[in-house]
Amino acid sequence: MPVPSNANRSNLDQTQIMQRSFDESTDRLRVDAAVTIDTGQLDIILTHQDDSIRLGDGTNFLTSTTGGGKVSLDVNLTNNTLDVDINQATDSIKIGDGTNLVTSTSVSGKQGLDVNVVNPIAITTTTPITSKLIPNGATASTFNQISSVATGVLTIITTYTVPMGIVAYLARVEYSGTNIADYTLYLNGTPIDKKLTYFGGSLETVSNFDVSISVGLQLAPGDVVQTKVLHQRPDPGDFSSRILAMEI
Repeated sequence: MPVPSNANRSNLDQTQIMQRSFDESTDRLRVDAAVTIDTGQLDIILTHQDDSIRLGDGTNFLTSTTGGGKVSLDVNLTNNTLDVDINQATDSIKIGDGTNLVTSTSVSGKQGLDVNVVNPIAITTTTPITSKLIPNGATASTFNQISSVATGVLTIITTYTVPMGIVAYLARVEYSGTNIADYTLYLNGTPIDKKLTYFGGSLETVSNFDVSISVGLQLAPGDVVQTKVLHQRPDPGDFSSRILAMEI
């Protein structure tokens, strides 16, 4: 009679076989072969689709933050400095404590920080206090001179036109000549000031708009400022004028 393929060929029963195969003192299976583990280089293949690595000391692990669709490690700088390059054309900085941010106001095309005076000093005097706002801009100086101006002829000396895209402040206009004369200042064809020179006085005079708390007469882009002269002396005269404006 043939022996079944799964028949027990040992004289030991199944319980005895397990006891002989398992070493309770080492809690391992008994083996006769010596097993050696290679402690050299071990190659591990990781992929970002299937695997992840947690960095840390086993207890404290690094954290990360998601921003702009990217996950980045959080970095803490200790007793060190970090150089940051900021470009005024492409970058911006918000100033504050993380919750309350500093506000700003736009004036004449310039953005300035809003300032709140805390615990101001009490002022008991009745004398008004004035201040002058000095805009951050460039001074435009337009000068011209004309010769042999005939008597009784109103003649243009200097013309200044405010460039497009900017705001200008007319600060000062200077006049001079070889004869006594009437000088008239025009804004877009309308007289806005008049100066005279006379016998026994200086042949130079000025229209000054940069006074008190003002930085000048505000002009709009495209405005035209002109100086004109008229004299009544029998001999021809030479005249000049300079128009000074702050362009912002």
